[in-house]
Amino acid sequence: MLSNSPQRIPFVLNALTDDLQAVNRDVSKVYDLLIDPEIGGCVFAQYEPIYKCKSRQVFSEKFISIIKNWKNENQLIFYFSGHGAMKGSQYCLKLGLNDSDWLPFKNIINDLECHGVKRAIVIIDACYSGAATEAIKSYPYIKEDDIPKGIVIIASCKKSQLSWEKPDGSSGVFTELFCQAIETGLGGKPTTDSKIYVKDIIDYITHQFNTDPRYVNYSRQQPVFSINNDEMGIWIAKAKSSSSVINDKDLNLEILGQFCQEKVNDLENYLTPEELLKLHNGDSVSFNSSNIDLLPKVLSSLNLCTPISPDGSNFLHKAAVLCFYRNPAIIYHQAKAIFTVGNPKEKNFIRENIEGPLSYQVTALVERVAQNSKKISYIAEDGRRRELDAIDPDVTREVISNAIAHRDYQSTGTVQVALTQEGLEVYSPGKFPSELSWDKLISSLASSHPVDPAISYYLSKLLVVEEVGRGFKVFRQYIRDNGPDSIICQELPGPIIYIRVSYHRQFQFIRDTTVPNIDFPDGGGWGSAST
Repeated sequence: MLSNSPQRIPFVLNALTDDLQAVNRDVSKVYDLLIDPEIGGCVFAQYEPIYKCKSRQVFSEKFISIIKNWKNENQLIFYFSGHGAMKGSQYCLKLGLNDSDWLPFKNIINDLECHGVKRAIVIIDACYSGAATEAIKSYPYIKEDDIPKGIVIIASCKKSQLSWEKPDGSSGVFTELFCQAIETGLGGKPTTDSKIYVKDIIDYITHQFNTDPRYVNYSRQQPVFSINNDEMGIWIAKAKSSSSVINDKDLNLEILGQFCQEKVNDLENYLTPEELLKLHNGDSVSFNSSNIDLLPKVLSSLNLCTPISPDGSNFLHKAAVLCFYRNPAIIYHQAKAIFTVGNPKEKNFIRENIEGPLSYQVTALVERVAQNSKKISYIAEDGRRRELDAIDPDVTREVISNAIAHRDYQSTGTVQVALTQEGLEVYSPGKFPSELSWDKLISSLASSHPVDPAISYYLSKLLVVEEVGRGFKVFRQYIRDNGPDSIICQELPGPIIYIRVSYHRQFQFIRDTTVPNIDFPDGGGWGSAST
């Protein structure tokens, strides 16, 4: 984005508390949506989320550093998760553990006005936050601007209500629905201009509170907002399409062609002899203007379509969308991965969204790890120069392919792959089935069961995922070679399965000791992850 173009600037934080469990994850989820170029469109190079803000002073320093040289055309997107309460006649946010850390919300509004911030969306997930909506009465609003002028405050509840976390501490209820509304495009509801406006998202959350069995227990919590214009012209995010139209533009035909190689006999009634010969020879088939009309029949013959088509149209079932759609995230926003290297606070930090069919995501992530991992060259005892990978490539491939293939695609989270000072860290939404655990799988006392067998089948045919269980053979060997803590697995709230693969034992030894004839090539990043 050009520096003189209007920008959306994120300021996303939670406060240090001694009781709330979900605030870190809520901040991460909101931040990831805001910086998604196809959804929130916020710039992020200099605006990392703030976790566990420990005092009012720290908040003020960080907040003022962002707005002190504010450009009038920019828009601030402010999100806070934490405690709120009335102190005297003022609604205040708690920004640390001390009584002195209560900050009157009106101070934030005054700072915005003082620094000329005329475009802002302020989102507060805290108890009694409806009181904050009374703080804006005098800001101008111009509907014609692409990023309209105006300050809007969105509160997770009315001024007399509490704001709840889920019992498992995985998310604030309001924030979960806020993200859900954006990720699903208001549940697939059509929008007039492909944007989600303030009233749209409040209506969606209120509807879920009142109708969805998972949230009706929280119906006493009703979100509210305040904006200085009745036309509700301020949008929060861009809406993603939720349609499942099958055509040559939506499908990744190259990957579909690779899959077709495994299903030659099923396609004899649909493809020409020349195309079948290509498949028999191991070449990918291509669909073009001469045979594109056959595509729906081919897809049906491969069992990629849902059996129900009420209007006579063919629709890919979910696993087929994830594996063969050009960009599954168009329909399922969570169907993407994030790759990072190093420490977000350092200039050489790398962050990249990986989108596309699941097989592409696996391949791309494995390549990114290889490109950014350090290797060493050394003279072995036999006098020959040897090269050592920091992490065994087979382990990298297995841990990533397992994360992509076995994650919970009903969850709104994304797979995250990070190279850090400690090793390769992978976060995958979901949890082990009740009868399984990491310890059972790694000790051969149980066999793996895919969450969606169709996804595992497609990926195995695309030669991305090996046979079920092979990954744990690779893991067991790595642990035997490098020690019991070389691969660890934890189930985190979310739920999320976290796996860390430490760098090869010999690599760590060489890295941590002074040994002659060691060459550390340039490239790769050593830092700590921020999750």
